[in-house]
Amino acid sequence: MPCLLLLVSGASIAQSACLPSSTTACLVQERFEVTVAFDTEAASFVPPAVGSVSGNAEVAFLTSDTVAFSFYDAEQMDVYVKVLAGCPVNDRFWVFAAGATDSQVTVSVTDTATGETIEYFSPAGQAFAPIADTDAFATCDQPLPAAQTKGPAERLRDDVRGTCGATFCLQDDRFALEVAFSASTGSSGQISNAASVDHSGLGWAFDSLNLDLLSTVIDGRADNTAFWFLTSQVGDLELEYTLTDTDTGRTNTYLDPLGPGLTLLDRGQPVDAEIRQTGTRGASGDAVSFELMLTNSAPAERTFSAAIPTPPGTSNPRFTCSAADGAVCPQASGSGAFQVDGPLAPGGRLSFIYSLDLAQQPTPDFRVEASVETAAHALSDARTLNRGVGITPAPSPVPLDARWALAILAMMVALLAARRLVGVRA
Repeated sequence: MPCLLLLVSGASIAQSACLPSSTTACLVQERFEVTVAFDTEAASFVPPAVGSVSGNAEVAFLTSDTVAFSFYDAEQMDVYVKVLAGCPVNDRFWVFAAGATDSQVTVSVTDTATGETIEYFSPAGQAFAPIADTDAFATCDQPLPAAQTKGPAERLRDDVRGTCGATFCLQDDRFALEVAFSASTGSSGQISNAASVDHSGLGWAFDSLNLDLLSTVIDGRADNTAFWFLTSQVGDLELEYTLTDTDTGRTNTYLDPLGPGLTLLDRGQPVDAEIRQTGTRGASGDAVSFELMLTNSAPAERTFSAAIPTPPGTSNPRFTCSAADGAVCPQASGSGAFQVDGPLAPGGRLSFIYSLDLAQQPTPDFRVEASVETAAHALSDARTLNRGVGITPAPSPVPLDARWALAILAMMVALLAARRLVGVRA
């Protein structure tokens, strides 16, 4: 994931007190002003009906030190920010933020006691990189405003287990989301619902006012026939997400390992497939080889079924497999009709070298065709990709009598060149 660009203003002049509005949150006893600007152009996780929009995000959820913002849909939360007083620990105020988005985002935090502003920038088209800035504001020497009487956190609906029977019930209760956590201290448990709207939920592990994650399901079927899952955390917990489509019973599992928090984005895409010829050019009696490459760019495991019908005029089909990036070959090698099924790990790659013996000179329309089906999962029905490649024919040998013709042609060209040279000298 990319690092967020950090910009710090040089000003250190106190401004007027923070004034909350529909796009501005005032945190930590109204001292820190927080705003978020967004631009969906070049983002992949935005429904086609939304298109390219930009502006200041709207406050969707608020506690004394945490705020969640919505970009273009009140039923969806996209980014949340929290400011904590870490003064007893390292004499700093801390800034944390997470975003279930790949839109362009600028998070601005201002200490109104000094006028100092820090901006965090996340570019479009890339998963939001969670912020955990524990050196943000060295302004602990400035006193906090007098504590104001505050009610409970504003919630968007009651913290209940919706009709889907899970901690989070999203997309009109179609998707049930449960999240298990483990901490480096050894403690573990289930994430609880702090607040949720139809598309999104905010969750906490240890303290209902100290949020840990934001998860969203978007209906992207108008774009790629799939639902999309987005989730982001600011902490360092190990999180295991279990997302179930209650209409079909299909389940996806996502893992954010122990360590700095991640943003996981899944468009429900199938396993990608490419095929190309490798090695020898095709001539009668040759052995020709092709590489079938399978890639799972999703953050969840996919199950695939790949087949290559044996082309006419060939014999002895066989293959070998190699794996990379966490993948495991379902079969190391095989012979006969190519049919391989199995799981493909998140981010994993498989390479199959498929070889054939040519019984005859291949015709111009000779092709090797591969079919790769990705099994149905929580976000999408089964999808099939068909890929094909032709063959580069071996060069035809020059007939013996044609060699004499080439020699005569070369002599004629040489004589013509000599005559031209004589004419020029004359």
